[in-house]
Amino acid sequence: MIFQILTFLGGLALLMFGLKNMTESLQKLAGDSLSKFLGIMGKNRFTGLLSGAGITAAIQSSTATTLLTVTFVNAGLFTLNQAIPIIMGANIGTTITAWIMSLGFSFDMGKIVYPIFVIGIVCIYMKRSKARTLGEFVFGLAFLFFGLTILKSNAEAMDLGHNDTVINFFKTTNGHWYSGLLFLLVGGILTFCVQSSAAIVAFTQLLCASGVLQIDQGIALVLGENIGTTLTSNISAMKASTSARRAALAHLMFNLFGVIWVFALFTPFTNFVAYVWGFGSFENLQTEQLPKYIAAFHTSFNVCNVLLLIGLVNYMEKIIAKIIKKTDEDEAEGKLKYIGSNSYVQIGDTGMTAAELETLEMGRRMQKMFGFVEQLIQEPTNKSKEYEALYNRVLKYETISDNMEIEISKYLAKIGKNHLSNDAKEKTRVILKVISELESIGDSGANIARSIQRRYDSKAECTDYQKDSIVKMYTIVSDAMAQMTYIIEKFSTIQRSEIEKSFQIEDRINRLRAELREENIENITTKKRYEYTSGLFYMEIINGLEKIGDFIINIVQEYKRLRFKK
Repeated sequence: MIFQILTFLGGLALLMFGLKNMTESLQKLAGDSLSKFLGIMGKNRFTGLLSGAGITAAIQSSTATTLLTVTFVNAGLFTLNQAIPIIMGANIGTTITAWIMSLGFSFDMGKIVYPIFVIGIVCIYMKRSKARTLGEFVFGLAFLFFGLTILKSNAEAMDLGHNDTVINFFKTTNGHWYSGLLFLLVGGILTFCVQSSAAIVAFTQLLCASGVLQIDQGIALVLGENIGTTLTSNISAMKASTSARRAALAHLMFNLFGVIWVFALFTPFTNFVAYVWGFGSFENLQTEQLPKYIAAFHTSFNVCNVLLLIGLVNYMEKIIAKIIKKTDEDEAEGKLKYIGSNSYVQIGDTGMTAAELETLEMGRRMQKMFGFVEQLIQEPTNKSKEYEALYNRVLKYETISDNMEIEISKYLAKIGKNHLSNDAKEKTRVILKVISELESIGDSGANIARSIQRRYDSKAECTDYQKDSIVKMYTIVSDAMAQMTYIIEKFSTIQRSEIEKSFQIEDRINRLRAELREENIENITTKKRYEYTSGLFYMEIINGLEKIGDFIINIVQEYKRLRFKK
């Protein structure tokens, strides 16, 4: 018995491993096309519904689709109203997994598993990266079928259909008013613990096919699985942004509403499913039909639930907005906008969208910080409240840049634990380099502020000539900063001419710095326009601005290499 239990757990582990491999490899194959497709299709309610279903069916992960949608909501590309239909569609798309697994109960999968393994290993040893990724998908499919074969043969070996202890257990829990709620609860808890709704559906199909579990109990387990998978995302989203928590709540509301009306109309709905899918009467279902019926029920439940709720999206949005209100923390300057809590991490390549948007946000914040530096330069005295507020804000933004670099790096490390496509790996390398340079911009901005403060403390004069020169240098560096932010934002469509503009600005910065350095020496030694101490602090600011220009061009070079592969 112990060996049989371990065999069962091993088969379940193989099934879950196969599903994970399939999901990751499909996302690698899809790459950026998922984000682009969702971005185009998701803005209309009905196309959003179709895209949610299509993407989930393609990558076998409703979690990835939901979290990608949340990223777009955080970015302001989607409203919650547009996101809800996509989440509804994801529920439909995820039901295809049950259909795939129902094949394992229709015929002996052992006859085709080994040839599938051979195909997978051949693909993996090919030189082309896409062929290797396809091989990973085929391997995942083989492991899924292999796990199903083991579960099926193990159930036959255990002879569960004639095991009095097991049969009596399920019989004693059936026929009571609380039976459906009990199995609903069990399904939810199991899904939450295992973190795989597909595994619980397969487990349900196995028990029903073995004749141990009654079909009404199996349906309750499947409904519980729908609740359990939303609990995971709601708990994960507790520390995330308001948009993430609202999207997770929308997912829960959708499934909870469905469970309530299905329980209220249990008999007519189960008969309706049996009739529509050609099973005849629900009461006369044969044992061998049960795995396919569960898949049919799962699909019908989600499709009917969508049909009932798609017209009520506006009301759902209003209810969710009243339950989860926007907090001051969402507007906090140091808070990440698109990644949120590291516990709420997207899977594989789809997580890159959030990282790219967060990098853009970091660039915008450094640009904002640079604006404070300009105001600090123009402030005539350090005795005013305005000066003190600006100085402290510049230092605060230095801390923000430090924190953002750490959090984005952690996030990339976390999604990197999944298998990423070569493109995603290259983007990860670029983003890590870019956020390091952006953090250096934050440090340089703070150093300029400290130089200004030291100049005031030492009572060194700042002549009109020096002020004009600093403003002249600042203006050119500000142009470089704006062009850099534009390149990060428009990276996927940026033209070479727009990239080259940054190099032209960098050349102007270097030439001006060289010119001002020579003039500074002459003004101190020959013309005696100001003292050495004044010239020292003046050049500290000029050199700090030029250094920011260097960091900016380093960022542009990274995006140039990534965009044009040179």
